[in-house]
Amino acid sequence: MIRHKLTAQKQIFIGIVFISSVALMGVLRWGFEASGFLLLTPDASIEVYLIGVLASLLYLNKHWMEVLQSSFMSSPFEGALLAGRFALIQGVTFTMIYFLLRDIATSRAFLLWFMAIGFPFNTVLIIWLPTLLRRGFNRSDSELAILVGKGVIPYEIIDYTERCRHFGVNFRDYYGDPQKSETNFIRKGSLADLKSDALSSYPAVSRALFFGRNLNDSDYQSALDLCHRLGIRSQIMLHEKELFGDQPHQIVVDGGSHFLTFSDEPLQNPLNRIFKRCVDIAFSLVMVMLLPLLILTVWLVQRRQSPGPLFFRQTRYGLNRKNFTILKFRTMDRSAGVESVQATVADPRVYPFGRFLRRMSLDEFPQFINVLRGEMSVIGPRPHLTVHDEMFEQEIKAYRIRHFVKPGITGYAQIRGFRGEVTSPQDIHNRVRHDIYYISNWSPKLDLYIAFKTFIELVRPPESAF
Repeated sequence: MIRHKLTAQKQIFIGIVFISSVALMGVLRWGFEASGFLLLTPDASIEVYLIGVLASLLYLNKHWMEVLQSSFMSSPFEGALLAGRFALIQGVTFTMIYFLLRDIATSRAFLLWFMAIGFPFNTVLIIWLPTLLRRGFNRSDSELAILVGKGVIPYEIIDYTERCRHFGVNFRDYYGDPQKSETNFIRKGSLADLKSDALSSYPAVSRALFFGRNLNDSDYQSALDLCHRLGIRSQIMLHEKELFGDQPHQIVVDGGSHFLTFSDEPLQNPLNRIFKRCVDIAFSLVMVMLLPLLILTVWLVQRRQSPGPLFFRQTRYGLNRKNFTILKFRTMDRSAGVESVQATVADPRVYPFGRFLRRMSLDEFPQFINVLRGEMSVIGPRPHLTVHDEMFEQEIKAYRIRHFVKPGITGYAQIRGFRGEVTSPQDIHNRVRHDIYYISNWSPKLDLYIAFKTFIELVRPPESAF
C-alpha cells in the first residue's frame, strides 16, 4: 500500500542528492577557478567522479529507504552519521577511479574539498528532504480506506495504519466486531453489514485492509468479492505472529510458486558456499602460520602456572548437528573439576594466563585448524556445549536453525554484545535471534563487517569477555 510511494520517494531522493552533487561540483570548480584559490588543468575530467557519487548512493540504497519510511524527521546526529558513511564510500570510490584511470590531471585537493563541503550539505539533505518529499506527495486529499475483519484489531494493524497516514492513506472506519478497548476507528457495522449499498455512501473509499484468522468464512468471502466488484484495492493481513510466534519467517518465490518459510538461506546457493569456504581456507592458512609461536608461548607459561595438556578438546554440534571435536588452548587448571560446566566471571578454575587468553579470545585460536578441516567457519553461530544445546532446544523452538550452517569462531551475536556467560533465558534468546538473522541475511559484506568488529573487540575487549 505504501511501498510504491516509498519507492518513488527513494528514487526522487537519490535523484535530488545526485543532482545536488553535480551542482556542487560545478559551483566549486567555478568558484576555485574564479578566485584562483585552486587552479585545475584544462583536461581535468572531474565529471567522471560523479560515477563514484552515484555508486555510493546506490550502495546505501537500503539506508535511504529506512530514512524515508521513518514517521519522524531524522535527528541531526543520525543525519550526520549517514552523511559520514556516504562521504566515506565516496572517498573509497574516488580513490579507485583515480588509480584505475591513472588520473594525474584532476587535483586530489579538489576532490577532498568536494567531500568536505558535501558532508554538511548532505547532512542537511538527509535530515530535511524526506519530510519535504512526504509533504509533497501528500498535498492532495488523503485516500480514504477501511478496515474489514472479525475479532480484536491487531496491534500490527493499528501500527501499520498510523504509518499509512504519513503517506496519504487515511483509515477512518471499520466493519467488524465491537472493540473492548477504545480505538481511533469508527465502527460502521459488522462484517455482515458490509454490502454494496453500505459503501455507496463512501464513493471515495479506495482501499480495504482485511484482518482475521478464518479467511474462509463466508462473510469474508462476500466482503472480498464486493471490494473486487467495486474496484476497491484490497489487502489481506497474514497473522504470522499467531501462527509462528517469534520464529523468523518470510514469503519466498521458489520455482514460480509462493511459500512461507522460516528462514531464507543465502548459503544454500552453492556458489556462496564455495566463496565462503575459499575465504575461510585463505584466512585460516594465514592464521595457522602464527600458531607455532603462540603454541610455544602458551606451552611455556602453562608449564609454570598450570601444568597439563596444551589443548582442551570437547565435542560440539556442527553443521546439520554432526559431532566434531573443537580445539582450544586449555585455560583452566587440570584439577579444577568439571570443565564442561559453563565458565563464569572470576571463575577460580581459570589460571592467570588462561584468564588473559580468554579475555583476548586467544584461547579460540586453534579453531582455525577446525576451519581447515571443514568442521567450522571463521564466521558463524558460536557452538555451545552439547549439554547446553540440548537444553536450549527445549527452551527455543527455532534453536536448531543455528545448525543450518557451520559454527564459527566469531559470529554476529558476539559482535552485538551477546557473548560470555548465559545468565538468563533472555541471553540465549538474543543469541539465537542474532544467529538466525545472520543465517537469513548472509552476505560477504556482512562477514566483512563481523570480522572488522571482531578485530576492534580484540583490541578493546568488552566487559562480557572473560
